[in-house]
Amino acid sequence: MDTMQEFMIQRGKFLNHTRKHNHTGWGKCCTSHDNMIQQWHSIQGVWNLMIQSEEQILSKKAPGIDVHGPYYQQIGLFRTDTYQVTPVDIFDSDAALPNFSHAFGYNDRMFYGTRQNAAIWADRFAFSNIFETIYNPKEILTPRHGYHSETYLKYLMKHYKVPVEFKHICMWRIRTRGRLQGQDCLDLERHTLSPNMLEVAPPGYVVEGEFLAPPIG
Repeated sequence: MDTMQEFMIQRGKFLNHTRKHNHTGWGKCCTSHDNMIQQWHSIQGVWNLMIQSEEQILSKKAPGIDVHGPYYQQIGLFRTDTYQVTPVDIFDSDAALPNFSHAFGYNDRMFYGTRQNAAIWADRFAFSNIFETIYNPKEILTPRHGYHSETYLKYLMKHYKVPVEFKHICMWRIRTRGRLQGQDCLDLERHTLSPNMLEVAPPGYVVEGEFLAPPIG
């Protein structure tokens, strides 16, 4: 995990530049904007760690492993501060996103799919020049103008023609003092909780707010 100083050394120039395009819907610059850039940095860091791990595995030349790689073909990227309410099969799609909280764009809280598509999802920084040149000007008079995470992700995936599938997947964000954000999946098209789901919530956690009821029958 990088310190703030290490983050600023790597991303300070990018951060200061993109602050000029702060998403106005988030209010005064720059807390939400900076948190978003730090999230992108973390995602990129996880991807880099995966590559390092892959190189170590391939270097051992174990029987049955193609040393020319890549080792990881299907990849899932998940937030560590969420409780997964519904099961996920990362092999059932080439490019899957949860179908809730799109906020005029694409939900940015998780992804799974092929390596090629996952690499696109994970690298937000390389797309910034394209975004600012082609796409952001189109939103100049709309609430989506500026660096807005979900809108940015939608443009990224569409630009590279990633065949996104929206899945009935629910996860709750974990907040301080053991609170689970139970309202996170309210805009899913159907109920997502299994009848006994609440019984297996992490010990000591409380589901806060309105949440989807278990399906009947």
